Order: sequence, then C-alpha cells, then structure tokens
Amino acid sequence: SQTPPSSDCAQVLPRLPSSRSGTSTAVVATPSALSDAALKEIEANYTKLYGRPISAVTNQDTSLIAGVRVRVGDDVYDASVSGRLQRLAENVH
Repeated sequence: SQTPPSSDCAQVLPRLPSSRSGTSTAVVATPSALSDAALKEIEANYTKLYGRPISAVTNQDTSLIAGVRVRVGDDVYDASVSGRLQRLAENVH
C-alpha cells in the first residue's frame, strides 16, 4: 500500500489567491484512498491557509497517477503527477 501524501502536500502546492465567496469544502482528488489522519491534516492545512473552517471530502481519480489535486471553491491546488506532466508539456512547447 502506498503512503498517502500528508503535510508536504500543502507545502508544494502553489499559493493561489483564495476565493472568499467559495465554499468551505475541499474536494481532495487522489489516485488511491487517503487515511483519516491524512484527510484531517489536509483539513487543518487548508483551514489555516483560508482562515476559516474547511472540511475535506475525497474523490478517487486514478488519472492523477500519484499526488493530490485539491479544489476549494474556484481555487485548485495541483500536486499530482499528471498535473506536473501537463505543466511540463506546456512549458516545452
């Protein structure tokens, strides 16, 4: 079983402007299931980032290969392998 991403996740994700009118739910997409502890850590990190309570729900997405993609309202924080490959391809062309 693969070790799920934890606090490193919030550290590698880009700091995008927050949408204050957005929802207080973080949709966490991962290629495999997250432990309850990892999900709670993601909630704590995003609660701190947004300055308001954030609850997280998971969405399994095997196309991400590895890593996570977190959506809070209109903000997307992508630390997935597929996202990194896509950004690399865009920079090459």
